[in-house]
Amino acid sequence: MAIHHCSKCALDFKVSSKNRVVNRLGYIVYPFRSAEMSLEKFSWVRCPRCGKEERDESIRFLGLFQPKVAFIVILVVFLLIAIGSAILERR
Repeated sequence: MAIHHCSKCALDFKVSSKNRVVNRLGYIVYPFRSAEMSLEKFSWVRCPRCGKEERDESIRFLGLFQPKVAFIVILVVFLLIAIGSAILERR
């Protein structure tokens, strides 16, 4: 598990789902937010001492990708499935 250093109060804390700013996919579909900002917030943490929100580079989707890359990979996979399904239906 990664350790984050708060730039405001200098607290070192473990990055977990409790202190991540966004830890659920429903945040993306919330109205009045741009998709880019929504994806960006998935890699932010909130300091438990002072409440400052800042980006943490250690956060990965399924331990492999940064959230923005994971979102693009998921979109490409769904697009390939849709194309494959359309091709198979024509036969």
